[in-house]
Amino acid sequence: SVCLCGTMMKLGGGVLPEEAAEAASAALEKGFAEVLERQAKRDAEAERRERQTAAQRAYKDRDPGEELRGPADEEEEGEEEEEDFDEDDPDVVAWRAQRLRQMKTAADQRRQDLAKGHGELREIEETEFLKEVTSSERVVCHFFHRDFERCKIMDARLRTLAPQYVNTKFIKIDSERAPFFVTKLVIRMLPTVVFFKDGVAIDRLIGFEELGGRDDFNVETLARRLGKSEIIDYTPPAQPVQRFTSLRSGGK
Repeated sequence: SVCLCGTMMKLGGGVLPEEAAEAASAALEKGFAEVLERQAKRDAEAERRERQTAAQRAYKDRDPGEELRGPADEEEEGEEEEEDFDEDDPDVVAWRAQRLRQMKTAADQRRQDLAKGHGELREIEETEFLKEVTSSERVVCHFFHRDFERCKIMDARLRTLAPQYVNTKFIKIDSERAPFFVTKLVIRMLPTVVFFKDGVAIDRLIGFEELGGRDDFNVETLARRLGKSEIIDYTPPAQPVQRFTSLRSGGK
């Protein structure tokens, strides 16, 4: 990891001189700019797809007496608009600068979260419990038993989700080695997954009933349940855009 400190930059266990720090900062700025450029292209493509989908709906709901217009017509108009895109436009420059700031903020937050143990499912001891659940805004804690098959299944699903939702901490604790908190939180069935926000238990997932009652529930089902409690920033997977051909082009 890299952190700025006055006019010097620390990297690993060594120290780089000011010139190297400036070069590293410039490289970082360039990297952010390239990512921003790719994001702008993705945003433009997503907007084009949204216009195309809206055109499909409008065509289906049209008045039969209106002139036939299909998504192909809207796509042509969209291409004309893209030709008018001016990268030197003050609004575009301002938007790009804002996006760069947002990306830097997100990158800084990610580094902080990773430093606090986010990004993986970690096993903790009872003596570490209070520190772990109070040092992060959102925490998912799995109370498990080593010999219970369903606890192993829950572990596997949570281990998959942890690196996908780095802004939430994922931990697990052996219920046999944490009698105080098992009693304090009234843990009566395993697996039990408790959700904490700012150190307060706000919700819990007990067993597999809310996951379909099956051992083969998928990761998406678990993510959706965690998202329901807003313990992760869950976004449903995007639905594929249905292709539509304008009647004007002779499609069926």
